[in-house]
Amino acid sequence: MTNQAVSHVLLDFGKKLFTIRQAAEILTVSEETVRLWYHAGKLSGRKIGHGIRIDADSIRSLLGEGGGK
Repeated sequence: MTNQAVSHVLLDFGKKLFTIRQAAEILTVSEETVRLWYHAGKLSGRKIGHGIRIDADSIRSLLGEGGGK
């Protein structure tokens, strides 16, 4: 997914939180990498129930689009 496509996804859906799978798809990395980055503090998010949700601003920040940390 290109950065332009990622921006489109993040803005059009207006989502604030993404699942591990969605974040991995946007960042074009594995789900395990997203989990590792979350636990290392490279991606911010929160636990909801038994799952982790990644903040959209954290994804934008990692992609160099501003926002986030």
